[in-house]
Amino acid sequence: MDSSSEHSNHDHDSLCDRERWQMVAFESPQVTDFLCPITSNIMRDPVRAEDNFNYEREAIEKWLSKHSTSPQTDEVIGKTLVPNEVLRMAIESFNTHSSVEEHLITW
Repeated sequence: MDSSSEHSNHDHDSLCDRERWQMVAFESPQVTDFLCPITSNIMRDPVRAEDNFNYEREAIEKWLSKHSTSPQTDEVIGKTLVPNEVLRMAIESFNTHSSVEEHLITW
């Protein structure tokens, strides 16, 4: 398999994972706290930005490299990011103790 195929499969897997998590979030609203507001993906390295919202570190760093405003409020914010260990542990616990499929709507 060439690298473009691997990349394509990774993108497809990410999309499927994102769609599954979005369905879970619809059924279990508390899970929405686990999703990055920029990527809509479950966060693996959540950080709190100066706007007091949580983001996936890579996504907010990329955003802040091009913008000086919050992606949520559109107000000016600094570049300080604080790891959110409590949220990271909650996500890890949720992942460990339940599968996404357990939370999906049965059609």
